Amino acid sequence: MFRTTEEEIRELVKELRELRDVLREISGRVTQIEARAKRAFPAAFPKKTAGPKSPAPKLTDPPTISSQEALKLYDELVVMAKQDNKGEVRQRLEKMILPDLFLLSRELGVSLGKSKPSRKSLINGVLGRINESRMLSTSSLRQRSERAESGGDVSRSPMEESDEPRSTPGADSPGKDNAG
Repeated sequence: MFRTTEEEIRELVKELRELRDVLREISGRVTQIEARAKRAFPAAFPKKTAGPKSPAPKLTDPPTISSQEALKLYDELVVMAKQDNKGEVRQRLEKMILPDLFLLSRELGVSLGKSKPSRKSLINGVLGRINESRMLSTSSLRQRSERAESGGDVSRSPMEESDEPRSTPGADSPGKDNAG
């Protein structure tokens, strides 16, 4: 007469499974009856016609953003990625129309390999550039903080220092006599 809570739960789960099985069986039978009726009376089941669809933008269509706007968008996406909003970054890229996405990837120098890259490859290429930018910025920040701790010059990274021309004694040096 009186059951424990565990017995009551087991009984409830058993009833739910039985109901699910009955509903599956009913659904299958309804599908069979509907298929027979469609074969017997095709005019009674008109095919659904979708409304006029606007054509999706093609890769060859002109983009709706300029190169400067694409680079500004990229900077915004990098900031979002640095704040660990990677899902939001991906969503924004997926919402972009194909010509704009192609322009953005072209501006970032993403190598695509195909003449008509897919949306997925464009998004992955841009995400790759965003990740590179994140890694480079954290690397330069780490180097700057290490130099600050060791008492070195914090204002420039080693990459910036290597970009400057260095004067080395050689044939162009004013101290040597170049006239043979």
